[in-house]
Amino acid sequence: MQQCKAVITRQLRKGIHERLNEEQLGRHKASGWVQMCWPGTQKVIELLSRKCSTCCQFAYRQPSDPVTSSPPPDFSLKMVEIDLCEQSGVSYLVA
Repeated sequence: MQQCKAVITRQLRKGIHERLNEEQLGRHKASGWVQMCWPGTQKVIELLSRKCSTCCQFAYRQPSDPVTSSPPPDFSLKMVEIDLCEQSGVSYLVA
């Protein structure tokens, strides 16, 4: 059985990218919608969606965590905060 390969010229690629951008699908949906693929497709879709004001306006953004405050401790060392850090490949626990 012979394998068939579609040949998509650069001009046709540009037309397909423009059509994708007209649909205002955004980067993730456009990437999933594309049935055909050629080198650099994902990168072009990402660049087009970043330049598109509508895509940027309605892009999904991770919601930020609400700011919370803890009540002050009743006595010393009731609440201890620690952090992990690394310097020159050595890990430190900071309290």
